[in-house]
Amino acid sequence: MGDSVGQVSLDLVLNKGDFEAGLNSIARLATKAGKMLAGAFAVGKLISFGKECIELSSNLSEVQNVVDTVFPTMNKQIDNFAKNAAAQFGLSETMAKNFTGTFGAMGKAFGFSEGQAYGMATALTGLAGDVASFYNMSQDEAYTKLKSVFTGETESLKSLGVVMTQTALDAFAMANGFGKTTKSMSEAEKVALRFKFVQDQLSAAQGDFMRTSDGWANQVRLLSLQFDSLKAAIGSGLIAVLSPVVRMLNILIGRILTAISALRSFFSMLGGTAKLAINPKGVTAGTDAVAKSADKASGALGGAGGAAKKAAKDIKSATTGIDELNILPDQSDSSGGGGGGEGGGGGADFPMESFDTGAMEEGTAKINEHLQGMIDRFNELKNLFMSGFWEGLKDTSVLDSIKENLKGIGESLVNIFTSSEVLNAANTFADRVAVDLGKIAGAGVSIGLTFVDFLSGSVEKYLAQNTERIKKFIVKMFDIEGDIADIQANFAVAIADIFSVLQGDNFKQIGADIISIVSDILGTFIVVSESFFRDSIDVILTPVVELKDRIIETYNALSEPVMQVFNALAEIFHMYGDTIISIYDNSIHPLFTLMKETIVSVGDKFLDSFGTYILPIVQKAADKFTDFKDNVIAPLMPKFEEVFGKISECIQVA
Repeated sequence: MGDSVGQVSLDLVLNKGDFEAGLNSIARLATKAGKMLAGAFAVGKLISFGKECIELSSNLSEVQNVVDTVFPTMNKQIDNFAKNAAAQFGLSETMAKNFTGTFGAMGKAFGFSEGQAYGMATALTGLAGDVASFYNMSQDEAYTKLKSVFTGETESLKSLGVVMTQTALDAFAMANGFGKTTKSMSEAEKVALRFKFVQDQLSAAQGDFMRTSDGWANQVRLLSLQFDSLKAAIGSGLIAVLSPVVRMLNILIGRILTAISALRSFFSMLGGTAKLAINPKGVTAGTDAVAKSADKASGALGGAGGAAKKAAKDIKSATTGIDELNILPDQSDSSGGGGGGEGGGGGADFPMESFDTGAMEEGTAKINEHLQGMIDRFNELKNLFMSGFWEGLKDTSVLDSIKENLKGIGESLVNIFTSSEVLNAANTFADRVAVDLGKIAGAGVSIGLTFVDFLSGSVEKYLAQNTERIKKFIVKMFDIEGDIADIQANFAVAIADIFSVLQGDNFKQIGADIISIVSDILGTFIVVSESFFRDSIDVILTPVVELKDRIIETYNALSEPVMQVFNALAEIFHMYGDTIISIYDNSIHPLFTLMKETIVSVGDKFLDSFGTYILPIVQKAADKFTDFKDNVIAPLMPKFEEVFGKISECIQVA
């Protein structure tokens, strides 16, 4: 069948079965490719998830270090507070410990005790969670704003409705028992004042998360915190598993770096960068040998040889410069001058004849020999690899077949996607989808308009049908509310009339008598109690004042015998200590020494006896077991295999 599509002429005879098989094969390949891409994407996401888990767990550990340092005796209370912070304040455990640790450190920096810093830190941390919920902001932003309690900044708090000016602080201090203004306060007192002021100004936000925890926003926030806690728990497990691996990698990399450093030093020595005070002629001879070895290496390594040859020539030129600049005339005397030749090298203070360069030349020859051996071995391995590669590859015509297959696939895809049938079908599909999307959109708008019409029509009909009834309801409600207002006003007037009797002189005299009674009772109690206190302290303190001189004389007289007693006690304990030490050194220590020597002697005899009598028995038993394995167990294994093979054959036949 011949068919023409555009400028592409096709003359194909298609077999339906083969054609469908080819399409199915292409579909399977596409499915596999899609699965591979999905797998790669999933692996990438899994790695990213693991990284997040490890980072969260690591952050929690770092924050725990801060908490342990700031609150060394109250870290358990911090742990309990942080674990309940998600349900109470909408804060994760990491956030709660981070905020509490920072606030606590700032509080202790201002001189507050650990307990006081704990109270301030937990209060501000909880307030940060409530402020974030109340003002619908992030917890970190609320935490940053509340640090103004310690820093004294005012701008960050204004967005929360807190205007913390000095005038406002002074007025709050005088009204709340501080007794002085900020000018007379220390820095710690100012922090305490700002802390109370901010708590008072944000009292409306306190407890907001608990009040609104059932709302959508806080439930989503709580879900996110729970998920972070889950990731942190997973991360702690991953850290426990991966820590030994990371530790081994660090050790391995450290050893690799050490080896590289040693290798660099070795090659630096070969290149002449190490400054050695030796005969320049010996240096030239040695570096010429290195250059020759580099030439040999360049011949063996092919493309890399050019670089090695250039390095060898550079070494030669460098050492030639040394000969030209630093070769000194042979001096017979030991009093050489300051320098000779154009270079002014100044080496006469060190006679060159005193250095033997034969050892260096011998070492250079050995290095050349080892390098050449390494190069030869690399060439052997390269040849073996290429031989094995071509032997394993065998037929290379498969590459031509793959090329033809890919070419055929490309031509078939071009034929498929440029045919008029496919293009017409695609255009028809686009037209139908556009019309259908328009229908769907119109139907959605129609539903919405119908619903609005339903509501507005229902309200309109209700109002039209019940206008008079609604009027009556409204009039009746206003009348009832007016009656209620009249009753309340009449009650207030009656109460005022009742209390007006207190204006009479009799009631005023009654009030005066009540005040007089209370005043007399309180005055009498105060006078009697003060008199009792005065007489009590007079009985206790006045005798001490009057007997002061006699007490001093008595203490002075008593000090002499007491001093003698304590001197005697000191001498007794001194003699006691010396006696105990002497007893231990002369009696107990020799006993331990004898025990040690006895144990060593017994152990030595036991080990001799073990090697002489017991070890040969163990060896004989091992030999017997080996004979049993070789002569009994090993011959039975083929029999077992044969028996089980027969059983398997019987089962298969059955």
